[in-house]
Order: sequence, then structure tokens, then C-alpha cells
Amino acid sequence: LRWSIHGSVASPSLRAAGIDLGSIEHDFEFTPDRFSFSPRRDPSRLPERFRIRSIRADYGIHKTYFELTSLNADLFGGTVSGDARLPRSADGDIIANLSVSDLRPVLRLPLSKRFSPAVSMKLTGKVDWRVPRGQVATPVAHNGAATLSVTDLVMGEVPVGGFFSQLKVKDGEVGLDLHGELFDGEVTAETVSKLMANDSWGDLTH
Repeated sequence: LRWSIHGSVASPSLRAAGIDLGSIEHDFEFTPDRFSFSPRRDPSRLPERFRIRSIRADYGIHKTYFELTSLNADLFGGTVSGDARLPRSADGDIIANLSVSDLRPVLRLPLSKRFSPAVSMKLTGKVDWRVPRGQVATPVAHNGAATLSVTDLVMGEVPVGGFFSQLKVKDGEVGLDLHGELFDGEVTAETVSKLMANDSWGDLTH
């Protein structure tokens, strides 16, 4: 059975979780193995207020897992790409391989009722991660690496700086390396910790 769902959505100004999503005038399509979200206008002539330009991905719903492949998104001035797998059973592995490049989101930081400055930045990073679905809350069960580069960080009209961080979890050991400059001061952190079987994520912050 082959089916297809088409539709369109529009909003002059959309915001979610404090993030400015800009204007939306897009068509979307669902088929049994593909999803697309594309602008109704000529992509080469989209105004700057269109922060989400296009999203396309293949997906599959299998007997033991859900799979997302060939994700390609053009949004916030940058790109997101990769693939992921979500198992149906608790003993199957969640797998994520995602890359983000030059994203420039703008969000509102609710410091008080009267003061919610805009915060902008440029984000580049990569995640290569694996963990059994039933053990997401158990740090020792995770294996993977993630990097994140934050540059051009601005709060209101004040330049804040930026930083680079790298996180690795493998064979019961977690390592964090962070360095950068924030508010004209140097920020560095380097740590390697051995994880215990009964550790929780909250334990790692103490």
C-alpha cells in the first residue's frame, strides 16, 4: 500500500521554547519512507526572516526499530545532517550520528519578567553516540563522543565570547575537555572520571 500526505503551513512569526523560528510558508509531504518540509517560495530568494528553509529525511519503521536516515536540514543559516536509530525494545541500542554546521539560532533568555535579552551564537558540532534504550539514565551504559564549538556569542548587544568542548564516554570512563573565553576571561576544564555501575547523571555534577 503506497500513500502520501501533503499539506502546507504558514505563520508570520513563530517561536518555540524561547527560540525564534522566524516566518513559515512551507509545504510538507509524508510518504511511507520519506518526509520533506520545503518553502513555497524560490529558495534562492527567501528573506532572512525565514530561519527554517528546508528539512528532508528518509525513515523506516521496522519490526524491531525505527530508523531515520539521510537527514538534511537547512536552517538558522547552517545545516544539520546525519542518521539515528531508536529500538522498540529496552535492550536495543539507541544510535545517533549527527552533525551541525554554522547554525545561528537566536533565543530569548528569561532573566526576569522585564528583562529577556536576545542571545545569538554560531554552533558547530558532532555527536556519535550509542546507549541501550533501557539504560539512558545510567551513565556507565553510554558510549560515544560529542564536540561543540560556540562562537560569536552575543547577549543583547554585548559580545560574550565563545568556547570549544569535547565529551567522550567509553568503557565506563567519561572525559570532558573545555576551553574558551567568556566575558574577557579564560575558561578551561579538563577532567576524566571513572563511572560506577550505580552512578546517575546527577552524581556527575557534584
